[in-house]
Amino acid sequence: MNDNNWQLSDSELSDFLSKFGSKKEGKSVDTRYQYPYVELEDVMANPNEYIIPQCLPACRALWDRNIETFMVSNNDDNDIYVLMQNLSDENKALMESLSQADKRFFFDEYRGTYGIGVKGNDDRAMHELTALVDALQIQDTLRFQTVEQFLETYKLTGGKVEIDEFGHIVRLPNPELANATLQEALEKTGKSGLYVAGEGRVYESETYLEWHNRYQRALQEQLREEISPLGSNRDNVNPDASHLRDTYLQAEREYIAELLQHEGMRQLVEEINQMPSETLFAAAQKIVDDVEMGLVPEEQMERTEQQLTIMLTAIKDKVLLKELVKTPDTPSRSR
Repeated sequence: MNDNNWQLSDSELSDFLSKFGSKKEGKSVDTRYQYPYVELEDVMANPNEYIIPQCLPACRALWDRNIETFMVSNNDDNDIYVLMQNLSDENKALMESLSQADKRFFFDEYRGTYGIGVKGNDDRAMHELTALVDALQIQDTLRFQTVEQFLETYKLTGGKVEIDEFGHIVRLPNPELANATLQEALEKTGKSGLYVAGEGRVYESETYLEWHNRYQRALQEQLREEISPLGSNRDNVNPDASHLRDTYLQAEREYIAELLQHEGMRQLVEEINQMPSETLFAAAQKIVDDVEMGLVPEEQMERTEQQLTIMLTAIKDKVLLKELVKTPDTPSRSR
């Protein structure tokens, strides 16, 4: 046989193709769940196409907590699991702690991510897997860029592609976009509606902006639940509850009154009292993020902490702040 002119006969070709799953005429093949990778938003839009029924309730419960799913088991697996990605530091810590005592919580070394899994692939396993999600918290989405990151990325658009000294493909900034403004970048990319000025963030999509808003609402609701027994009913005649409320308010009053002695704090309180709760919470969250990312200089840390305390107090009890700013025995410093 001449290798240069080698070819299969019709019968040999048919046999060859059959080994790679070619379909016989008239016989349909279910291709659901047979995908190597699909963007999460596409999966959430059509979950029955990508996720087996046994894993779907757990995935929905994770999405409700703003937790991204990365991979799930298939019908031909003996056991079922769900892998996650972009977990918050809090949920990572929870997973790490839980995995020490319960093998149903684990870290996938190969893929570098956390997951939950149970034995079996049936209705019982489905309910058990879904119940594991209760151990995790709602989190903020990580699908955003800071203004600086967003603008830097935009300026790469249309830039020259090169291979660096390490063999990596890199895109260089486009000289024509060197002076591009944030407004221009937002308009050109169609992301004006995804920019939250108070946070300095540009979210990846409407889905992830809604996830962020849902997280903010959850935190506000949690805060209200924690504070309401102390301050929501000022006419409460129950002696124990009244004493607890008064003790809390007095301690809060004394500490905030002390902070008001600092230059500019009284003006800050007056500004805060004009801010809607949603804006106020976002501004406080940005301060926390800046501190965690090391963006606040050491010499400004004390004042930053004071500002954050004032803002969190306003979130909890704006009435208290309004009373404090009018307190006659707290002198106003000259500006």
